[in-house]
Amino acid sequence: FAFAAAADWPRKTLASSDNAFFAIIPARADSIVQGRALAGGRAELPYPVAPRFRSFSLQSVGALALAVRSIGDIRITFKPVQDAEALLVSSRLLPLVAGQSTLGANFSTARIQVTAGPQLLKDVLVIHETETRVVLAASFLMDITYMLMLQGVTNPLVAGRLHWKVRSFSQPSPKGSLVTAAEAAAGPSVARAAAKQQAVAGSTSRAAAANAAESKKPHEQDAEVILRWLSWETQGRDEILDFNAFPILGLITTDPTTAYLENGFFDFPDTTVAFTIKLHPGQAVAGQRLLVFAPEGWHLRSRTFAKIPGFPSVDDLGRLQCYSSTTQGIGKGLLEIYAVRLMEPLLGMVPCRFNLQEMCDNPVRFTLRADTPQTPGDLERWTIESNQGWLFQVDDYRGSGCGPEATRLDASLVRFTNDMHFPGFELKESLGQLKVVPEPSGNLPQLVTTFAVEFETRTDLRVRATDAGALFLRLLAPKGIEFDLGCLAAEPDPDYAVCEGNASLAVVQIREATFATGKHLLVLRGTNAVRTPQWNWWTLETFVNVSFQAAQAGDFKDIRQRGRAAGFSNDQSLLATVGPGSQQVGSMTLIFLWMRPDVYVPPLGFLELHAPQSMELSCNPSLVFVSMPLGQCNLHHIASGAEFTDTHDVIELQFSKGSFLLPNQEYELVVHASNPSSLNALLGKSWGVLLRDNSREVLQANMEIPCYNLTSFGMSVLSLQPSTAVPYARNEVRLLLQFERTLQLSSISEIRIEAPAGWDFQPLCHLFKDITAGCTSRCSYQLPYAEDRGHHLCPQANVLLVLLDQSQVIDAGVFVLLLGVVNPAAAPAQNIWSVSLLSPATMSGW
Repeated sequence: FAFAAAADWPRKTLASSDNAFFAIIPARADSIVQGRALAGGRAELPYPVAPRFRSFSLQSVGALALAVRSIGDIRITFKPVQDAEALLVSSRLLPLVAGQSTLGANFSTARIQVTAGPQLLKDVLVIHETETRVVLAASFLMDITYMLMLQGVTNPLVAGRLHWKVRSFSQPSPKGSLVTAAEAAAGPSVARAAAKQQAVAGSTSRAAAANAAESKKPHEQDAEVILRWLSWETQGRDEILDFNAFPILGLITTDPTTAYLENGFFDFPDTTVAFTIKLHPGQAVAGQRLLVFAPEGWHLRSRTFAKIPGFPSVDDLGRLQCYSSTTQGIGKGLLEIYAVRLMEPLLGMVPCRFNLQEMCDNPVRFTLRADTPQTPGDLERWTIESNQGWLFQVDDYRGSGCGPEATRLDASLVRFTNDMHFPGFELKESLGQLKVVPEPSGNLPQLVTTFAVEFETRTDLRVRATDAGALFLRLLAPKGIEFDLGCLAAEPDPDYAVCEGNASLAVVQIREATFATGKHLLVLRGTNAVRTPQWNWWTLETFVNVSFQAAQAGDFKDIRQRGRAAGFSNDQSLLATVGPGSQQVGSMTLIFLWMRPDVYVPPLGFLELHAPQSMELSCNPSLVFVSMPLGQCNLHHIASGAEFTDTHDVIELQFSKGSFLLPNQEYELVVHASNPSSLNALLGKSWGVLLRDNSREVLQANMEIPCYNLTSFGMSVLSLQPSTAVPYARNEVRLLLQFERTLQLSSISEIRIEAPAGWDFQPLCHLFKDITAGCTSRCSYQLPYAEDRGHHLCPQANVLLVLLDQSQVIDAGVFVLLLGVVNPAAAPAQNIWSVSLLSPATMSGW
């Protein structure tokens, strides 16, 4: 039979003999009452029942130490119920993976302190029985609160739940002198034997030795003697068993040798940070999150996570601001976190590259962008007090937001951590209030101009008299800016001795041996970039006691201060468009340039037309000066700057002595060109137009005119001939349309003919004719019209749509189309017609 029983914990240890259940079977139902003969038995519990420690707590304190192999501090607080002279602390691990090691925390290198209330106990003997068991010998008195601080405890080698055991033991009384409570509890025979030992021994010297041993305090005993006290059956006092304090997590290892910070200075916005990590043991599975915790003062840039090849695919969750469910090692308040969700497993081990039979670590690398902390008011104090360690975690939260609570992380879901073992980056002093200002109207593309660099130093810079070096400034401009070789705008300069420019780098030597704290101004001369740089930042650095070559090299170890400022945008205000005669790859074409400048370009001035890479321009056949003044054409093949390799064709048109451009007038020019030979060959992203005076100073420009798309359908316009140019006249325009190859119409439904604004197809739309091969009616040589859809239509005044039968093909050849149209009152400013192939509306989701 079975039954259940419950009892309060005792106030003293009860030996197994004191814990027994009795089964009584009476002869008759009333025999217990009548005191008649009974049948029964006695069943003792197999172990003593001990009181629990009161007010017990066990915590990981100080720096984070939750991962395997991490070393941290453990604080145990308890209040004994019974006096004791020895304390045993041990733990065991319940591994996540069955069959792995169950060894608990390692105390072999731990330092241990014991306090009783506010008082530090010095009379404590620490015995490392094994790596995972430590024994303390001291007088532990009942109802006194004790605290053990175990510093340097090493976590187990595998992940799992760590269960702690703490037991106290009493010091046995010397044999033959007294009968201990434990001996009395062991039964009458043991008690009688213990009481008779002194008489049986009959030896005064032996009793004296026993009394001497009893007079020793616990911490004065030999370690072997203390370990003999650890008999739970006879000497056990209070205990806590299987205390589940915190889990042991997988370890994220961060490689400090490959960690990279692009700019290791305060006050730097949008700088790159790179890390290499690996997991041990096991792997992170798809759906889990990688969390990167920014140190104090840092700001992470959202949507900047970039994985290096080898990193699994991720879903970039961006920057989160969350509260933590624990403040240990992280700090209080709102935390700034970057989160990505793994879309594939992140493996801890992979087959070795050169030996597939062996397994090796799997380091993976990623980058993100961040703003460094602001310069602290007290740098020395900030260095001591600020926590600049980077924390990485992998957690198992699958929803949106921070955790199950939208604004709070859940520590119970963490599976891997680096315990903030990566200490962070060294940050140096920054230059304050850095600003770059070009001269008025000095932001035109390729204009030779001056740049005023305003900055502030927060400390004095001095050259020691015993050193051969000097003070230098090193200015790195965005790619495309080019400093003059002698780049000081004014010479002699009262503050700076010399400046040497090399493309976007300028190195300036400070004239004096001291550079005082405060605001400064540096004015340099250079040439603007062709286009607004994509990475548009100016960086200024200071150097003390170095050579010119060292300042030019710019090694991080030599830099004293650094500052960064956003650059200015180039003025691309020239109103201009570029249109092709044909977008067919590999075909000869005409480039139609239209522009309306805001400036006066004098005689002998210049117009430059910059083509994208792989486009070929030509001065022969000669240019067509539609409404452009006459001039001399020259062809150049150049790059956009000394640091670029984007060589491209440039048409330079120098106006004749009697020719000039007036402001707010429209001009048109036609240039012969050749389209690239393949769809992927057009490497440039834009056309450019520059206007210069006769001394080649830039007057106005637009170097960001969009490129047209290339096609491979083989269609081109051979000619467009009107029957009359009289305003408002009924006009018959002859259009010759060529197809170089047979064209399938599965993805083409219409040909759109679009005239400039002012022309009107609608009154004469019914006069449209296809007279290819002399046919005046429907014949096979013509385009394949969709008669069921209406043959053709004019949905807008300046648009005519030719409706095609998509079940047919357009054969290679030349097609002659007659278009009825009403002329405008005057020729439009951009008098360019276009012919386009249109896809069906269904292909666009209409």
